[in-house]
Amino acid sequence: MAAPRRGRGSSTVLSSVPLQMLFYLSGTYYALYFLATLLMITYKSQVFSYPHRYLVLDLALLFLMGILEAVRLYLGTRGNLTEAERPLAASLALTAGTALLSAHFLLWQALVLWADWALSATLLALHGLEAVLQVVAIAAFTSGHGELQDSPEDPLHTPAPERLGPPPSPAPALAEDQLGTPAIWRTQPTNHADQGRTPSLKLETCCLHG
Repeated sequence: MAAPRRGRGSSTVLSSVPLQMLFYLSGTYYALYFLATLLMITYKSQVFSYPHRYLVLDLALLFLMGILEAVRLYLGTRGNLTEAERPLAASLALTAGTALLSAHFLLWQALVLWADWALSATLLALHGLEAVLQVVAIAAFTSGHGELQDSPEDPLHTPAPERLGPPPSPAPALAEDQLGTPAIWRTQPTNHADQGRTPSLKLETCCLHG
């Protein structure tokens, strides 16, 4: 199952959600399986005639299976979440090993009770389903990473092309009149209130009386 991803390089998440849920379910179930199988081995050794060498062998295989199961779940979860093929492939190989040990407790124990058969058959079914989803996830990771390497760069992050053409011309200099004074200096503000007024001359006459 893929979900949208926001980021560079890829538009989808390749991690398998069903596989991750199955890892969690398998880890929880195996904790119960380990305790139940250990209690049943103890019960059979007390009630039935359980040969000592088979008792030691079954206990050793049970603890070995627990170690392999913990490593298998760790590598599988890490490979699925980080979309890495190698940890997930290692987890797939360990899945085959733990499935073989489950078959031992299902078929080849010295004493197999109906509870042993039910627990081991359920664990084998979980391992088989996990193996199928792991193969699908590894194939999706491989094809997705191959397409990512062949795809062009993200157009949103490509550098802007250089500007071609002649550089912009500088602004024209201010025009000057014949005396060398800039034309803008010859513009004087006009007071419209004073327009139309002409100075009046007052003539004063002096009469000289002789």
